[in-house]
Amino acid sequence: GRNQPTTTQEWEGVISDVIIWNRALTAQEMSDLYFNGVVPTNGFVDRWKLDESTGSTALSQTGTHNGTITGATYTSNVPMRPRFLQRNANAAILANGIDGSAGNALSIPNNASLNPTAAVTLEIWFRPTALKAGILFDNSTVGTTNSYFLSMGADGSINWFSTIGGLSKTIVGTAKKAKFFEWNCVSATYNGSAVLIFLNGSQLAETLAVSGALGTNSGPLRIGAYYS
Repeated sequence: GRNQPTTTQEWEGVISDVIIWNRALTAQEMSDLYFNGVVPTNGFVDRWKLDESTGSTALSQTGTHNGTITGATYTSNVPMRPRFLQRNANAAILANGIDGSAGNALSIPNNASLNPTAAVTLEIWFRPTALKAGILFDNSTVGTTNSYFLSMGADGSINWFSTIGGLSKTIVGTAKKAKFFEWNCVSATYNGSAVLIFLNGSQLAETLAVSGALGTNSGPLRIGAYYS
């Protein structure tokens, strides 16, 4: 919060929860830290939560690196776990789907760029407001999964269906589930050797070791619909 050794270049703003490790964290570890508050212990040096509320001592988690607070005051304006991405406009698609309806919240015309065969990554933020299954990504032909199909079960499970190497491949996630009436973020990736799914920054235990080309689909990409 201040340049050394001068005392004239001081931080203007709020600071909270400072942590140091003596190694490089992986991208997944940083994602888990941000979304789920999971602090890696490997290489952990120390942590200052800065939540004492009073006094001039910043206690460290280990107790060996306590600091001194100079010229600062405490505030109740503390960081919250993010529920949605910062955007240029506070807007989202609200889909009040009717059970069995053929309509979709979003339909994107077929394009070759939407049908990659070597690898793909999908990401979506969603807030389910009904305890029923729903489609997140549907790039398939009715009755046949040609490319990728990502859905949420009525219990909040995240499921993947695809055709890879000419064979049907499926993940049905059960260990970690989306939260109803809250914002969730799902990202799924096929990297040429495996399918991995991440829910709210952390990887699902269910994975799929597979190789081959993703199938392609000639129909539109559908996002957001009731899934019977």
